[in-house]
Amino acid sequence: MAEASQTIDASGDLSILSNGALVTVESTGLLTCPTDHSLVDIEAERIVMTNLGQILTEGRSWQPGIALMGDEILLTNVGTISAGITVHGGQVDFRNEGTISGEVWLGGTVIVVNTGIMGDADLGSERVEVTNAGQMGWVLLSGGDDIYREVGQGRADMLFASSGDDLILGGRSYSYMWGDEGCDTLAGGGGGDWLFGGTDNDVLRSWGDGFSLLSGDEGDDLVSSGRGGHDHLFGGMGQDTLRGGDGQDDLSGGGGRDWLNGGEGNDTIEGGWGSDTLSGGAGADLFLFTQRSSGEDRVRDFHQGEDLIRLGRELHLVTGFSGQAGEVRIADANRIEGDRDGDGQADWAVTFLGVGALALSDFG
Repeated sequence: MAEASQTIDASGDLSILSNGALVTVESTGLLTCPTDHSLVDIEAERIVMTNLGQILTEGRSWQPGIALMGDEILLTNVGTISAGITVHGGQVDFRNEGTISGEVWLGGTVIVVNTGIMGDADLGSERVEVTNAGQMGWVLLSGGDDIYREVGQGRADMLFASSGDDLILGGRSYSYMWGDEGCDTLAGGGGGDWLFGGTDNDVLRSWGDGFSLLSGDEGDDLVSSGRGGHDHLFGGMGQDTLRGGDGQDDLSGGGGRDWLNGGEGNDTIEGGWGSDTLSGGAGADLFLFTQRSSGEDRVRDFHQGEDLIRLGRELHLVTGFSGQAGEVRIADANRIEGDRDGDGQADWAVTFLGVGALALSDFG
């Protein structure tokens, strides 16, 4: 079968349309891309390209300087590329040990190993697997059930998944992750994390010591923070499970029948809409109820003299309903009820399990 091999330097453009099985290209020296077309344009069944030098652009970073199309493509960079890279392939193996500031678009089934520096990247149209031990800009995973993992100090500025059941594992730095569609698993690393699940049933976990924001959005989600830090956990819509960590956390269930546990630390817990089960865990916890509250909530571990009930500013504690909106009464020894609209009827209620009798000192 035919095979072509070529080494290019600063001597001009390279355009190859091959009917052969394999095209091998090695780039050395300094290459400058024009603004109106790609410097390297190759179409073949199999392509192996290695950049050892510099491929720079006179235009913008999104303008393609390298355009490859084939069934199997291996593209390796150990030099510097400021031009855009566009690859259409069946199987694409992309390895970067150098610096790429141009935008990268890889289509097909894609494997990326990055130990260097990369800019923004749109990866995959079938399936993507990324191992990032370096630095990346904004990363869009456009495949199916994709995998992205950070190793050591590896990090991406922003990471967006798309459709499919994706697995995204952060490293030691802070993480910004969006799951979008599919049943995704997002795990932050050692820093403060911002994780958003999107639609469907997602798992969000943060192991960092800094401030973390985790939002399940739609679906029945599991949202948890494992260590210290002042973390904010939101369930969104659906029947969610929220678990706080060691720090002073804020938990809000949103809509649906949720289960919330603050863990250790002095936490603020709000069930939101729906009939929720609330647990403060260790520490002096604050159970918050507002005009958004609804359903029949249960508090499993209210410790009198340590935990407190906090009513929102639009609510006020009364001895009995009088037809005013926002009234809250102690209905039974361990139960409170709220009248949202002033019709004299209870619109929501909370039972504090294991409490003999609530007192005014329990509200603060």
